[in-house]
Amino acid sequence: MERKRRLLVVDDDPLFAEGVTAFLEMRGYDVECCFSGRDCVEKALDFHPEAIVSDHVMGDLTGLELLRTLKGNASSRDVPFIVITGFKTRSLQADFEAAGAHVVISKSEASRRLLDILDEIFKPGELAG
Repeated sequence: MERKRRLLVVDDDPLFAEGVTAFLEMRGYDVECCFSGRDCVEKALDFHPEAIVSDHVMGDLTGLELLRTLKGNASSRDVPFIVITGFKTRSLQADFEAAGAHVVISKSEASRRLLDILDEIFKPGELAG
C-alpha cells in the first residue's frame, strides 16, 4: 500500500484552511493544518510535508516571509511551496517566484487548479517515498 503524500496547509482564516484541508484529505492526502506562519515553521520541522499550501496575508508572517524562512532551513528548503492568495498581483507573483515558490494562484482559482498543481509536483504514477 502506498503512503499518502503529506501536505501542510497554512492560512490565518480557519474556515478557508479547514476547507482546503478537508478538500485535500477527501482526495487521499495526509494533511496537517495550521493558522499562522510561525505555527507552520514548527509543524514543518515535525511533520516533514512534501508540499506546503500557504496564504500570503497572515497576522504574524506574510507568506513571503514564511517562504524565505522555510527556504533558509535545510530540512524544508526543497519542499514545494504553493501560494493561494486573495491579493494576487504580477509584482507579488514575481516576488514569490524569486524567493522560490512553486506557483502563486488566487483563492478563486484554488478549487479548480490545486489538484492539477499537486499532480504536477508529484507526477502521477510516482510512488510515495
